[in-house]
Amino acid sequence: MRTKTRLDYLDVLKGIGILLVIFGHLMEPPEFPRILIYSFHMPLFLIVSGFFMKERDKFLPQLLKFFTKLYVPFLIFISADFLFSFIYYSIKLGKPIINILPLYLKALVGLSYGYDLPIWFLFSLFVIESVIQLVLMIKNKTVRYVVLLTLMAAGIVYISIFQSFNVSNRHLPIYGIMPSMIFVILGYFLKRLIPVPMKIFTGKDRTSKLVLTLLMIVGAIVMVPLNMINGYVEIYGCQFGNPLLFLIGGLLGTFVFLTLSSLIAVNLPSISNRLVFFGTQSLKFQVLHYYLTDHLYPYLFIRFNCYELLETSLLVQVTLFIITVAILTPIVILSTHLIPRKKYLSPS
Repeated sequence: MRTKTRLDYLDVLKGIGILLVIFGHLMEPPEFPRILIYSFHMPLFLIVSGFFMKERDKFLPQLLKFFTKLYVPFLIFISADFLFSFIYYSIKLGKPIINILPLYLKALVGLSYGYDLPIWFLFSLFVIESVIQLVLMIKNKTVRYVVLLTLMAAGIVYISIFQSFNVSNRHLPIYGIMPSMIFVILGYFLKRLIPVPMKIFTGKDRTSKLVLTLLMIVGAIVMVPLNMINGYVEIYGCQFGNPLLFLIGGLLGTFVFLTLSSLIAVNLPSISNRLVFFGTQSLKFQVLHYYLTDHLYPYLFIRFNCYELLETSLLVQVTLFIITVAILTPIVILSTHLIPRKKYLSPS
């Protein structure tokens, strides 16, 4: 471990996760890689968030921490995005757009998503972690667990019935709270019930290491047809397919990549160090990449009448992925010197 406040294998996991997010945003939903990536990429981050939920003696200091860590970045990014959009569309239309303020105020409480910046999870996680922390204040352990399991059950009922509702706009942060809560609570329980792969790979029992590696390989093989059967899923947008397959896919993908991250952290330090960088700076990559993958690239490909290549060519998508990472990395490195980083894990 590099410091007492950080767990490298989780940063490696987050690094892999954010790179997959960037790659996935370059594809259209029907494509096989995107179906696979979206089956687990958000559950992975949410389960990791659940790892760090703990019983506390005082609620308000923890609530303030969640507010600072989650809602403040949400507020900053959503405000900057609305300001940028206001200036852009006012110039484009030749007059100020007057309906932006109500939309902005609704966005601050999760009832609007404005101009689609991919930070909905910050708002959802703020609500989720605040609620879970309040439950963890319950002194009676049995009652505490019953309440958490009830919340999880409510989330499962939610994903089972929400898709049948005729909702005009499914892309709202408030809609992501219940399905996301399932995985955060699962992360809380899993961390306490089973040993994390990192403990096994840093131990001396070779048999356990071999068995865990084989399970990872089997899990990776199984998750491909399972997720193809369930099809494209997305927590933001409330597309879950079969609820059971959705949950299994999220858990299985998290297990596979958590195990892979532990292997990399133990055996491949040079690769691990690079992935740790992406993991620790995942929120910055999350925000910045979207202006390229969902704004600049589509504009350029439409302008040059070759948008079909962006939608269908895997070679083009891989090339743009490499270009995106190459452009954003020096920007993020520069920002780390300008903006001091908190010493706790970011939620992304």
